[in-house]
Amino acid sequence: MTTRRLVRGLPLVLASTLCAQGDWTNAMPGTSPSARSFARMTFDLGRGEIVMFGGGTRVPSAYFNDTWVWSGGSWLQRTPTTLPPARYNQAICYDIVLGKVLMFGGLGTSGPFNETWAWDGTDWSQLFPTNSPSPRHGVAMAYDLWRARAVLYGGTGNTGSTTETWEWDGTNWLQRSPATQPLGLSWHMMSFDFNRGVTVMFGGYLSGVSNASNATYEWDGNDWTQRTTVHTPPGRYSACFAYDEVQRMHVLFGGWDTAVQTRQDTWEYDGTDWAQRTPANSPSPRAYFGNAFDPSSGATVIFAGEDTISSNNGETWLYRNPNPASFSSYGVGCGGSAGNLSLASTGGAPWIGDPVSIELGNLPNGAVPFLLFGFQRAQINLGPFGIPGCTQLLTAAGNILLVASGGVASWNLTLPNDPSLVGVKFQLQGAAFQAGGANPYGFAASAGLEAMIGVH
Repeated sequence: MTTRRLVRGLPLVLASTLCAQGDWTNAMPGTSPSARSFARMTFDLGRGEIVMFGGGTRVPSAYFNDTWVWSGGSWLQRTPTTLPPARYNQAICYDIVLGKVLMFGGLGTSGPFNETWAWDGTDWSQLFPTNSPSPRHGVAMAYDLWRARAVLYGGTGNTGSTTETWEWDGTNWLQRSPATQPLGLSWHMMSFDFNRGVTVMFGGYLSGVSNASNATYEWDGNDWTQRTTVHTPPGRYSACFAYDEVQRMHVLFGGWDTAVQTRQDTWEYDGTDWAQRTPANSPSPRAYFGNAFDPSSGATVIFAGEDTISSNNGETWLYRNPNPASFSSYGVGCGGSAGNLSLASTGGAPWIGDPVSIELGNLPNGAVPFLLFGFQRAQINLGPFGIPGCTQLLTAAGNILLVASGGVASWNLTLPNDPSLVGVKFQLQGAAFQAGGANPYGFAASAGLEAMIGVH
């Protein structure tokens, strides 16, 4: 592979349709919560861990109120002072306004709840908003990070299923009145598409017709829109549905179908169409499990679930892209008159066919900035060349002259859509010549930045 091909992007190699095949891995942690179904999970952005609460079993009938976190590949049980009543089939998400995990509804021994609870990483506290949806379970909720609102739809209450749409603003529940109303659904699935700024809803149990929906809806903050796609997964309810922030895809797995059979197929939705995946490994058919995306590991995590009505499991499975794109810093910079130069990605990960933006910062006035690039890390002491205290952190294959403005210089590149680049690493190091530097040449350098090229 030549530097010219990567950096200049000369004629792109347009591959046939290529999609990274994610794979499932049985995590098999040393400690796990007990086998169950109907538990709910979400990623706690404030504390960097997945939180799981409750769940239960149908045969024998049982309801749980334990709190667990998934962190660093392990399950850890928490022992809060205050515990919500035992329940399952509730809705849960992380609220950036509160800085806490938000939980609503669920089914307990005395029927459905309409309580709102918050988890701060240590303890649960009940909230008492002025308005609240009626008691319900089998309800879905996702957090709209663009609008700072939790979006809640449907569910089953004391009088059957509902078509209501509610939003939580951090203090109170607000009922919305969209022009388009999806059918009354329970055990449907929702996740927020951060890339497009919409909440996506799929599937669910259609009350009154004993059928599993295969409809895809999107909520933009004002109305629901049913999406028409070329490909569509079979209808289902109580499946895994999580937004993979790395691949920018919604991941769908398992669930109960119209034939009242548990499924084990894996699909991905990119906002335009659905595509079925064929992972080498997969959990057994199941439904009613907890699931959430873990940004720290780049994996969709599912726990437990119902294999049949009377059989529950306690397995933890992870689904991730084996070829993710990433940037990582290494080494240290040197010699800047205003401190070491900074080098970072400011837009996009290095996926084939996608643009990336690199910014070299902390440049003093009058500096002449450039980038070194190469395909191998190095530790070249520049002291013998009259630049003491500086290290070249890569084997340079070339350099790119930059133009500084306001103390920063940027470099933009669209990676070729060439599948042979997947898995290739390349390194960058920013440098500049400047007056009044820490060495006779006025040379300064940043830390290294390594890119791993991936495919969506």
